[in-house]
Amino acid sequence: MGITLRNNTNYAAVFSVRQADLVILNWRVLEANQLQEIKTGMPAMIQATTSLGNVDYSSESMTLNHAAGYVAQLVQDIEKKTYQLNVFQIGNTEPNVVQLYKTCTPPVIFTLRCEEQFEQTVIVDKSLVPARLTTSGPYFIDIVVNGITIPTVSSELANPTITVITEVDNPEAGFYRVEVS
Repeated sequence: MGITLRNNTNYAAVFSVRQADLVILNWRVLEANQLQEIKTGMPAMIQATTSLGNVDYSSESMTLNHAAGYVAQLVQDIEKKTYQLNVFQIGNTEPNVVQLYKTCTPPVIFTLRCEEQFEQTVIVDKSLVPARLTTSGPYFIDIVVNGITIPTVSSELANPTITVITEVDNPEAGFYRVEVS
């Protein structure tokens, strides 16, 4: 399964793709007349970081479950006289939503990563109030061609092909449009 991206212009195009709130692809450059397949449904990792008293703490990475909640806790280690940041998975009350919680005072940054495809950060400021990432729904695609940002397009298709092309009526003007099929 995947999304096919096509740049049918004479310029490099930069693509970003998300499914609902979840980033699938961070700003990927496709050269002129280039095509690329982007995999979807790949396993991602989640990790948390925070700072307390000018000391940075990072949790271990764990596999992201798209229908779970995650809690970051800053736990004291009395023997070492320090703290440790732990993240654990909890049940979720909303299907297709990742809920991100923290119990500590400082803000926590949750980072979601998937190989070379994406990295997304979510900052949680309020304790026990979840940040919510909807993980199912339409795809949203942002494209920049030759420095021109094209309005965001969306697709409900499971495996869409997204093609950016130069308007044939006036290619010198630099107008571009996107076709979804």
